[in-house]
Amino acid sequence: PFLINLAGKLTLRQLIAVSSVCDMYFGIDTAPMHIAAALGKPVVALFGPSGAFHWGPWDNSAEKDAYPERNGIQKFGKNLVIQRDWQCIPCGQDGCKGTKISNCLFDIKPEEVIKILSTIEL
Repeated sequence: PFLINLAGKLTLRQLIAVSSVCDMYFGIDTAPMHIAAALGKPVVALFGPSGAFHWGPWDNSAEKDAYPERNGIQKFGKNLVIQRDWQCIPCGQDGCKGTKISNCLFDIKPEEVIKILSTIEL
């Protein structure tokens, strides 16, 4: 009941202001994810073909190295990356076989995310 979809409705300044008062960020690997992480908000991010070891949400208060695995579900401080553990990840492509659709991202189902979130502490 406390989720609000503001996709495409905010300026950059408005996005930063809204992010600063939110309890957490849930979404995909995008600039708003990095804004939320920079503001110290817990982040749950769905990753497709990007490598979390390079592009995962940062947690400056964490006392360990960030995202040591090539792919898969990884936690870094208060942040969580949900990603397939497929051999082709990370490929860095903008879609599988030139389709502009990343199967590794679309394969992550809402039920799976809910199950993962119910078993972890953020």
